[in-house]
Amino acid sequence: MIGLSAKDLFKAYYHLEPGHVQVLAAYIGIPWSLKILYGLISDNVPLFGSRRKSYLQVCSVIQFLCMMSLAL
Repeated sequence: MIGLSAKDLFKAYYHLEPGHVQVLAAYIGIPWSLKILYGLISDNVPLFGSRRKSYLQVCSVIQFLCMMSLAL
């Protein structure tokens, strides 16, 4: 249901054509496609001596920087 409302928002509010909406939906779905690869790497390759905790911290910093760049 969330995907349907997001597509409607893109079409109604931003006045995008259906082709552009599909391209945006594909870009939004890229992180979910890479989730399996990220899980395998974080479970098997230690980073800074820890397997999951360090990946969580590194990804949190990256997410914070991305959100700040979007805000500015």
